[in-house]
Amino acid sequence: METLQQMRTYLPFLTILYAMYCAMAASAADSGGWRGGNGAGFHPETGLLKKWPKDGPKLLWQYPAPGKPLWMMHPKFPGQMGIQTDGAGTGFSTVNVHKKTVYMSGNHFDDCRKIMYVKAFSLDGKLKWSTLCGRCFGNGRYEGSRATPEVDDTHVYATTAHAEIFCLDAITGKVKWSVDSRKRFSHALCGWGYNVSPILAGDHLIVPIRRGTVALAALDKQTGETAWTAGPGKMYAWVDSSPVVLRTPSSSLVVWDTYQALLAFDIGARKLVWAEEAKGPGSLTPVQHEGRVLATMGNRLHCFEPTDDGKSLREVWKGPGIDGIAQCSVIDGKVFAGGGKKLICADGMTGKTLMTKPFSWVVRSMVAADGMLYVVESDNRAPGDGKGRFTEKARLSLVKPTKSGFEVVSSFEPVQGTKEVYVCPTIAEGRLFHRHGNLLAVYDIAERSDALEGEAPTPLRRSGPSRGRGTGSPPASVIVER
Repeated sequence: METLQQMRTYLPFLTILYAMYCAMAASAADSGGWRGGNGAGFHPETGLLKKWPKDGPKLLWQYPAPGKPLWMMHPKFPGQMGIQTDGAGTGFSTVNVHKKTVYMSGNHFDDCRKIMYVKAFSLDGKLKWSTLCGRCFGNGRYEGSRATPEVDDTHVYATTAHAEIFCLDAITGKVKWSVDSRKRFSHALCGWGYNVSPILAGDHLIVPIRRGTVALAALDKQTGETAWTAGPGKMYAWVDSSPVVLRTPSSSLVVWDTYQALLAFDIGARKLVWAEEAKGPGSLTPVQHEGRVLATMGNRLHCFEPTDDGKSLREVWKGPGIDGIAQCSVIDGKVFAGGGKKLICADGMTGKTLMTKPFSWVVRSMVAADGMLYVVESDNRAPGDGKGRFTEKARLSLVKPTKSGFEVVSSFEPVQGTKEVYVCPTIAEGRLFHRHGNLLAVYDIAERSDALEGEAPTPLRRSGPSRGRGTGSPPASVIVER
């Protein structure tokens, strides 16, 4: 009897503690910028499904909404080409989720002009604001925005394919400042436009410059004024790699993989301190792993680490070769790299190949979260309809690391968008954000035990750190109508 009375006395407190535990367990993290922020190839989200239903996870919302057209005919040249209408806007940049707001950029057609917009959405798909940010890039097949927006607590930094940089208010979308890096630094665009994502480092926005008066520029993130520059050294070209910041005990290095060399700039010294010449293009944004850096040189994966003085890098190992446009992620000491129709798993310490698995579709992008690998594949077929419209088909796969390599545990074909399939997925707030051209589709991948109505959900075990805030109850599954 006394025990029962004690239970009744402490029950309210236990209920509160249980609710707090569930809220902490279900807490979610911001996504970070390109490939999880600082090119990590990793999102800190936890409590995610380890296997998907046969038809894929539940679609929460898509933009544009179901029934809305993804295409419209060219208003000036009817019947000759297809272009994207409102929607997300065509592009190859991924989304950035920060403080429960989804930021993305995309190209649109307005009054016979090709222009880029940056948009902000709520987590349930409601459009908060849309801001015009300069001209977009048109190069036939590969039209669309390039750079993923960088976001801090107050501002969004968006870059056009013409190397114009815009700073927007994160709440209102109002333009605070803009810089044309082509005019300021004599920036020379390559044939497919400015396709790297500048990165925030402290009070500065780090901007790579192609064959200009400098090789690297740091802009004051509050004003857009030039804080410092480095180079030019050699006039390096580039392929598809964005810079990352590698912090050592004695310095901070900006590491950048170009077409001709892997470069390291010392932020403190404000100069190029190391360059490893390559005999072939490097397309991989460098990935950090336990103080080391993974990069591609000549389509082969290499691992580097800082020298003892922290001022440059030295090679640790050479790993497997990778075909085509490749990305890389690290899970539990294993390196996963994809390119062409294969996925490779290698030992992160030695570079030794553990497993190679052929895929029937082309592996285009990947990112890791909660101990799993999320892979985007393309059927690589775009026959078109004779009017300029074509669409590759996308497939999403969930890959589980194993002792000897990995296994594909789930795959499904998501809602299909427009044109090429390249965009890296984003994992945040218990959701998978999949962008395919003019379409953004958002899926519920949070793991929860709520099948029995009326019973409390089973607490989720957190498996890693989170930079985010608690979300409380899981969001309702809705399709947002527009």
